[in-house]
Amino acid sequence: MATALTFSDVQNHWAQLSIVKLQERNLISGYPEGDFRPEGTITRAEFAAILLKAFPNAKPVRKPINFIDVPNTHWAYKAIQAASENGFFAGYPDGTFKPNQTLPRVQALVILAKGLNYSAPSPSVEMLKQYFEDATQIPDYAINAVSSAIFGNLVVNYPNVKQLKPNQNATRGEVTALIAQALQIPEAVSPQYIARLNYILPPAQSSWASNFSEGLAAFSIGTLNDIKFGYADKNGKVVIQPQFTAGNEFSEGLAAVRIGEKFGYIDTTGKMVIQPQYDIAKPFSEGIAYVQIDNRDAYIDKTGKRINTDYFYNCKPFAEGFAAVGIVEGDGKYGYIDKTGKIAISSKFDEADSFSEGLAKVKFNGKIGYIDTTGNFVIQPEYYEAESFSEGLASVKLGEKFGYIDKTGKFVIQPQFTSAWPFSEGLAPVNSSGYIDKTGKIAIPQKFQLVEPFSEGLALVRIDRPEGIGYAYGYIDKTGNYVIYPQFGDAESFSEGVARVAIGGKWRNEELVGNGVFEGGKFVYLRNPLK
Repeated sequence: MATALTFSDVQNHWAQLSIVKLQERNLISGYPEGDFRPEGTITRAEFAAILLKAFPNAKPVRKPINFIDVPNTHWAYKAIQAASENGFFAGYPDGTFKPNQTLPRVQALVILAKGLNYSAPSPSVEMLKQYFEDATQIPDYAINAVSSAIFGNLVVNYPNVKQLKPNQNATRGEVTALIAQALQIPEAVSPQYIARLNYILPPAQSSWASNFSEGLAAFSIGTLNDIKFGYADKNGKVVIQPQFTAGNEFSEGLAAVRIGEKFGYIDTTGKMVIQPQYDIAKPFSEGIAYVQIDNRDAYIDKTGKRINTDYFYNCKPFAEGFAAVGIVEGDGKYGYIDKTGKIAISSKFDEADSFSEGLAKVKFNGKIGYIDTTGNFVIQPEYYEAESFSEGLASVKLGEKFGYIDKTGKFVIQPQFTSAWPFSEGLAPVNSSGYIDKTGKIAIPQKFQLVEPFSEGLALVRIDRPEGIGYAYGYIDKTGNYVIYPQFGDAESFSEGVARVAIGGKWRNEELVGNGVFEGGKFVYLRNPLK
């Protein structure tokens, strides 16, 4: 009998590599005439036979069903019994299996998704419309399973990845590709035919990857005891080979990296611009970076030169020409220095944040107010909780509620919210679940479990998974409609046209999201569909 390498009809077929890989594992075979017939259909019995070979170690989930149309003398009796016992097939309500019926594509997906115990957050036709132009043709009974198949990276559509053709009979080539995906055989199927959102995959073998910054993302390979960091571009191409023991994000053309136990700075070509010599090295901001030398804090310029000879404490980044620092060791007070390293505002504040829109939030005698660049209070300290100014407004807490003040300290939006975050792109998250505009009017109703500020026209939101276990993350536009339906185990806001998201996975200790432990899932980069 012919092998996959010599089948007369698979050369140049889109599923050729899948056919070869499965034949090498003795999971499929061709016909005596020497062909495979990749465009031929497949019966339910034939599919059951392939499943028995492909998943011999599948665990039983129930007693096998004795189908009235599959006697024990049927050639596929053993395979059908196993497929039933292992949860792949359930048969029809009338007790039949219909072994000779051709297999529709949607049935193949349902069978694999159920048998492999795939799951997906928030399955719905609306979510499936993000993937398929013909999503409305998916039978109601299959919506959950097809959604799960997507998140199992299982769905293969040729030639148009956006066309599922759910009720069309599956071909032998298509089934081979589905099995190859289910077995996670590397490179068996071309990525262009795998149904998914517009992702950028991190470099192969990477165990971690940062957000993109200035077009590059740091990634790591190796084990905990021998881990190396490099950088990749937005095509997933490695542009700086893994060679560092730590790698931070780029800022103003430079990134802090560690060689051995010391940090230095590289440029976007990977060239070491400032030699490793620092215990800690933070990103550049306004041409200056905070570093730690021999456990003492200082600031350097892009040549590595100290901006002055003084050491400071609890340093913060430069913003609008100033940096908040502790000036006198041990007194717990903050002041501000300018870019020459000279003290511009004396040390007198209990806490001090960076300047934003000409004002800085500081705490004085236990209460929060706002100062200008001369150090004088423009808004007197009278608040116990507050945020920095953004888009001309700042949220402050008066009594038990948050409202928004302008730069004169006047309330533009009266205190009425249990929580209130800075404005971004004209909207602000309030009460952790909705958004207001700058008049205080509800712009997006409070219908989410958690919301983040808008970035690049989209906002990250979180909802409870319908099954009641964990959360699902997605993105909305400024009308409150989903642009990317909640489907990720974890996600971050968009920046530079991409967002880091986790396909699958969930947080352990859900009440501590961001501080708990994220388990499972695979992080990829999602391109902004509005870009």
